[in-house]
Amino acid sequence: HAQVGFSIEEIERVENHTGLFLSKVMAEGKALLLTSQAGNKEIEPIFGCTSLIVVPLRDQEFLIAGKRVVYDAMNSDDLETLTILASQVRIAMENVAFYQQLHQERDQLQQAKKDLEEWSQVLEQRVEERTQKLQETQNQLMQAGKLAAVGQLGAGIAHELNNPLGGVLGYTQLSLEKLEQIENAGI
Repeated sequence: HAQVGFSIEEIERVENHTGLFLSKVMAEGKALLLTSQAGNKEIEPIFGCTSLIVVPLRDQEFLIAGKRVVYDAMNSDDLETLTILASQVRIAMENVAFYQQLHQERDQLQQAKKDLEEWSQVLEQRVEERTQKLQETQNQLMQAGKLAAVGQLGAGIAHELNNPLGGVLGYTQLSLEKLEQIENAGI
C-alpha cells in the first residue's frame, strides 16, 4: 500500500464502517472521494480528516490523501488532480519496472555473450587439435605412400633384373647340359 500517514488497521476500521472502499477502488480501477459531509462520519475520528481520496496505482497499491479542514474539504477538482498525479506515479513505477527489466535483460545478454565467447574459444581449441591430428594423419599417409612407392620400385627393379637373369640362368643350364653331354661323349 502506498499511503500517507494511515496504517492498514485504520484503513480496515474505516472500511468496516463505510464499506469496502479499497476493494471498490480496485474493482472499478477509479479514484474514490469520501467526505464526512457525504455521510462517511467514520473518516474524521479515525483518520482525523474531513475528506479522503483513494486513487489506485497498480495491483494492490493505492495513493491515499486526506484533508483536515472542514470548510475546504476535498472536492472533484482535487479528485481529478490526484487521479492525474496517480497516473503519472503509475507511469513512473512502470518505467522503473521496465528499467529494471531492461538492466536484467542486458545483464543476461552480457552473460550470454561471455558464454558464447568462451564456447567459441573452446571450439577454436578443438578445431586446432583436430587440425593437428589430421595433419599428423596426413603426414603418416604420405610416409606410407612413399614407402609403398619405394617397395613398388624395388619390386619393379627386382622383376626387371629377374627376367634377364632368368634367361641367363636358362642358357647357363642349357650350356651346362650340353657340356655334360660333350664330356660324356668323350669329345
